[in-house]
Amino acid sequence: MFDKIIVGTNYSKAAFSLLECISGLAALGVKEAMLVESSYIPESETTIMPIPLDTSKMQDDLNQQKSYLEGKGFVVSTKLSPEPLKRAIIHAAEEEGASLIVVGAAKHTLATDLLFGGVANDLVHYSKVPVLVVRMTKGEDMDDSVAVRCEFTNHVLFPTDFSINADHAYAMLKDLAGSLKKVSIVHVSQDRYFTETDSPSLIKEYIETKDSEDAGRMELLKNMKEELEVNSNIQVDTLMRRGNAYREIRNIVSESDVNLIVMGSQGSGFIAELFLGSVSHNVLRHADCSVLVIPAER
Repeated sequence: MFDKIIVGTNYSKAAFSLLECISGLAALGVKEAMLVESSYIPESETTIMPIPLDTSKMQDDLNQQKSYLEGKGFVVSTKLSPEPLKRAIIHAAEEEGASLIVVGAAKHTLATDLLFGGVANDLVHYSKVPVLVVRMTKGEDMDDSVAVRCEFTNHVLFPTDFSINADHAYAMLKDLAGSLKKVSIVHVSQDRYFTETDSPSLIKEYIETKDSEDAGRMELLKNMKEELEVNSNIQVDTLMRRGNAYREIRNIVSESDVNLIVMGSQGSGFIAELFLGSVSHNVLRHADCSVLVIPAER
């Protein structure tokens, strides 16, 4: 499935925790990894007399990380790039023909630079290949961050709005299914809010239409469950929730000990608001587990 990956890294203890976490990706077919680090210094952080960056120390650190992953059975290469990290990662993925990009990000800080938070945000925007954002806990400082819920194959949550892009993500889920132990498929039906001025007939018509739509979607969820179970020996649950999509997804992660969320980057409903709206952006920022984002077909 994912043969070669690009891993965004830096010289910190947190980076080694990320590497330890992703060593389990061998179960998803990963055989080869390139570790990418950036020596780029933003102009805002330079002075009139900038201090030369010790790239030899950075390369030494990359070599240590390389040795660690090689000890886990991977074929590993490294790249120390003068470009900003997000650009270096995207270019490496294109040049190497990688099938997955991996970065870490702590909860609540996807838009900041704790570990690789800001980089993760940009990569999910622009990458043409899937991006795995590994959830990191926040320590007292960046070096204390630790990757969590690393048993990615134990329990996967797949939110769907039945759009073309959600179907594209589902196709990848089917490819992964043989390596997974449990999958929960969820659709969140968002209710309309009425006011005192809305007529009873309008409300009645809406409820009847909504019930009919939800019944049809339950049937679609059932079909997806049967398809996954036929092609793989895994446990599959289906869930239909009503309410705020982001809150429901987060609740399911917490209630059901989800290790990984797999979702499309665009869609017709709640996934359509990725980064431009609130739901998918909030899932990436606040979910207690890692998130695998499948880009839309281009």
